Amino acid sequence: MDMLTAYADHSSDEDAHQNSHSQSPVPSKRSIVTGTVETIAFDEKAFSSLERSFQPPAKPQKRPRSPAKTPLMPSNDPPKPQSSATQKRPRTSTEQHTNKAPSVLVPSSTFHLSSQTDYQNRAWHLPPSSCRTFAHLEQYTPYIPKRATSCKSAHPRGASVVRFSPEYGHLVLSAGNDASAKVWYSQSAKLARTYVGHSKAIRDAVFDQTASQFLTAGFDKRVLLWDVESGKVLSSFTTSGNPLCVRFCPREPFQFLAGCADKKVMQIDVRDASKVVQTYDEHMGSVNSLSFIDEGRRFVSSADDKVLRVWEYGIPVVIKYITDPSAHSMPVTIIHPNQKWLCCQSMDNTIRLFSIGHRFKRNEKRVFRGHLVAGYACGMTTSPDGRFLVSGDSLGRLFYWDWKTARLFRTAEAHKRAPCSSVDWHPTQPSFVVSCGWDGNVMFWD
Repeated sequence: MDMLTAYADHSSDEDAHQNSHSQSPVPSKRSIVTGTVETIAFDEKAFSSLERSFQPPAKPQKRPRSPAKTPLMPSNDPPKPQSSATQKRPRTSTEQHTNKAPSVLVPSSTFHLSSQTDYQNRAWHLPPSSCRTFAHLEQYTPYIPKRATSCKSAHPRGASVVRFSPEYGHLVLSAGNDASAKVWYSQSAKLARTYVGHSKAIRDAVFDQTASQFLTAGFDKRVLLWDVESGKVLSSFTTSGNPLCVRFCPREPFQFLAGCADKKVMQIDVRDASKVVQTYDEHMGSVNSLSFIDEGRRFVSSADDKVLRVWEYGIPVVIKYITDPSAHSMPVTIIHPNQKWLCCQSMDNTIRLFSIGHRFKRNEKRVFRGHLVAGYACGMTTSPDGRFLVSGDSLGRLFYWDWKTARLFRTAEAHKRAPCSSVDWHPTQPSFVVSCGWDGNVMFWD
């Protein structure tokens, strides 16, 4: 009993000591007496605040779903008049034009000369009366041109192809990435007419045998047949893939071949644009080049699958495969004037030769080297008698080799800092060469 009384007295002394040092008044306490022992109760306000701090946060209540909106029924009431501030203004002609679908490009041409006839009242595109074909020349001795006689800025976005007109070479055809084709006079390097009809860049262009018409193949999946004199589009053909090369058939002047990026070669008749005569589709890559052999009875196609295929014209069955495990892609092919060799621009910086015959055997002894063409489809050609072989390269240079010995004769700086995409030799003149490159220039050499 004395110990309990002493414990109670000690507790009351501690409470009095705490009350004297506290800054806030002490809340009221409730005492519970059991027998003779008095127990000090806890602070209810402090405990309730502490209890609330340990309670978990209340979960957010979910919003009740709104009932499905019923569609508004059209009202029969007349519409309310709008104020001048809320009324919609009519669209201007410029806004109406921008919201319309893009229209199809209408082919057009521009004539750049003062007269469309010469002093003899002949059409401007006809060869002069003094021109002779190669077969009628009494003597022909080719030599390498010494310098560039003219440089024309033809296609601002880059030129892709340049060609002389067949037989006489009095005209030059060029096409480029600005979606235009141009015809020049070869002797004076004057621009005669510009042809615009593609919506995208032109990949290839070629004259027909009479130089009165030409084909253009563009990346808009169209091939256009142009009339040289009037500048009108005679026919338009849509291909299944982007046409990368086009060639007229020597035996069928109204038909041509188009090698496409969808691995097909299409045979089309210009007299019926809606009909494809034949389709050759055994390649495994984009068809880059076409060359006719055996007077047009057969042709050779080259593609990204590193295989040369020989076809009978009009029959979609391969009669010869030319491939090798170590072969590279050959995007450019030409036929030597003696009709005995197929020249192929290889991506290993060489020009390879294949004999045109039954076996199409590759000539390992005669290989033309020295230029850089890896990654670029640089054009090449030969002199009309086949004595020289000339090719462009990725650095814009022209390389001249001797055909018999494959010895490099000369290198000419043509297109600075731009690949030389195409080159051609005049069909009758001994040292007249024309070239074009990605710098957009067309250069005349003599």
